[in-house]
Amino acid sequence: MKKVLLSFLTIMTILMIGGVKVSADSTQSEIYRLYNKNTGEHFYTSSAFERDSVSKSGWSYEGVGWVSPKKSATPIYRVFNPNARGGDHYYTKSNYEATQLVKKGWKWDNNAQPVFYSGGNIPVYVAFNPNASSGSHNFTKNSNEQNSLLKSGWEYGAVAWTSETWITPKPQPSWKPGVSRFYTIPGIAHTVFGDNIMEEADVNKLGPVTLKVDADLDLTGSGRGYHGKLMIGDMGGDNVSFGIQYDAKSGLDDGQWAGKGLYLSENVADGGVHEGGNALYVAYGSAPIGKTAHLSLAYYQSRQLVAFFANGVLMGSQKVNFKETKSTTNAILNSDRTGLTETNALYMLSAQGATAFGGDSINAAFTNITTEGAPLGYENWIDSPGNGALNWWNILAKDYSSIHQSNGIAGSQMIPTQARVTVKGTSSLPAGYDWDSFPGAKQPTGGIQIPAGIPIR
Repeated sequence: MKKVLLSFLTIMTILMIGGVKVSADSTQSEIYRLYNKNTGEHFYTSSAFERDSVSKSGWSYEGVGWVSPKKSATPIYRVFNPNARGGDHYYTKSNYEATQLVKKGWKWDNNAQPVFYSGGNIPVYVAFNPNASSGSHNFTKNSNEQNSLLKSGWEYGAVAWTSETWITPKPQPSWKPGVSRFYTIPGIAHTVFGDNIMEEADVNKLGPVTLKVDADLDLTGSGRGYHGKLMIGDMGGDNVSFGIQYDAKSGLDDGQWAGKGLYLSENVADGGVHEGGNALYVAYGSAPIGKTAHLSLAYYQSRQLVAFFANGVLMGSQKVNFKETKSTTNAILNSDRTGLTETNALYMLSAQGATAFGGDSINAAFTNITTEGAPLGYENWIDSPGNGALNWWNILAKDYSSIHQSNGIAGSQMIPTQARVTVKGTSSLPAGYDWDSFPGAKQPTGGIQIPAGIPIR
């Protein structure tokens, strides 16, 4: 009965903890939790290397169990019982208790050094199974899990130590001189990788905002790679995007971002690498996967600059060469909202998500999407094929909605605010292609895009 219950709790823990990696604040450590189905034991570590090594040996990774301070006055020690059937680990904040166990035949783990630390005001509970040889102690911050174990016959329901609330990391980009590297995609074009490109670091000197789009992004996925981003561009093939990317084999910054979430911008000229043009990719530092981050992308027409913000921090600013386009097919509100004109400069806004290879999955949830600087030519984010939607290779834009600001304007001329868009799916891109090498515009991408007119002043 206890083995059945433990298996059930393991499944529930995956649902409650979550199976995605997140990035804690620089003062915090994530405590990873793994499970051995053959022995019934859970294993806890703050070491990503140890997590991956244990996982490769057959343990199941269950996600982040809790968050601890990287240092505190209360270290947690781990000892191992080699005489228990299947082996057994025990964790304690008492160095005396650990030392006494070692004297009785247990072995020190981590050379008798702390494996993580206690701190914060969130209790981490311990429960003891008197009938188990391996996995006799369970540690969790989840009170429902703890109570279920105690009801099923586990004992010693106590607080073992404490943990912290997860702190959303504040981006801290470190500026470097304009280092760039060329990267050739055979048969397509060349790309440039850049380091922390910053044309203007003083927010007050950027000038008046011409066009801006903001959104909260919660990005998850599976497989080789995926990203979610906001985009501003002209109608002639020049555009700039900014968002979060995960790529297990990323070559950015000499591979240091492989397998990690990062903030990334893409500055495209003449259609980008898929249409014979060029693109500049810049990494700005660690970004959360599976946690919400606030993104901002702003265009300053007077200086031909685009700036990128993450959680309110200016990450970078780059030169662009957007070209104004006059439209006779997309009627735009006049600046005083009294009527429509067909001669305004036209630009494109979008929220997009993409995967790297066929079989990769993505779930990019954009919420609280707002725009600034120009009336919009449509009353909503358009989702019908050929009329604003990007639904390619099974990466679909859906779950869209927006709240409208009326201000006495007719329904067909309302301005959307706080829109929501979800880009989700598992890519059916043919084998042999990825998000860099597939020819033409239809990458494994989903998104919603709308024209935006700059009013005649």
